[in-house]
Amino acid sequence: MNRSNIFEQYATKTEDEDPRHYKAFGTYQASGHRELYIDVRDKNGDGYLVSYSYITRIKYTTDRLVSLVGTDFGITLEGQHLNKLIEPLHDEKVRYVQEFNSNRFDTPEDGEAVIEKITITE
Repeated sequence: MNRSNIFEQYATKTEDEDPRHYKAFGTYQASGHRELYIDVRDKNGDGYLVSYSYITRIKYTTDRLVSLVGTDFGITLEGQHLNKLIEPLHDEKVRYVQEFNSNRFDTPEDGEAVIEKITITE
C-alpha cells in the first residue's frame, strides 16, 4: 500500500481549494494535535515561521489587535474580528496567519476575520 495515500486519507485539509478565497488564519483540527510553528505571511505571501515555544505572551484588545510577544521578537496583527483568533492561538492550533491583499484575494464576507496589517519587530 502506498504511504502517501494513507497520509492523504487521514489528513485534515486546512485551506480552501480556491486560491482567491481569503482566510486570515488556518487551524489544524485534529484532536490533541498542537502546531510547532506559526507561518506568518505578509501581503505578498512571503513567510516568517515562528516557534510557539518562543512566544511568551499574547496580548489582544477588542477584536482589532493581537500581539504575539516573543523572546526576541514581536508580531502585531491589526484588522477586524481578530477575537476569533484568540482561542486557537491559546490552544496552539494556528498553522498560519496572513495579511489581506486585494490583488491576491477576493474581499472576505462581513464578519470574517481580516488581517489588514502585520508588523514584525526583531
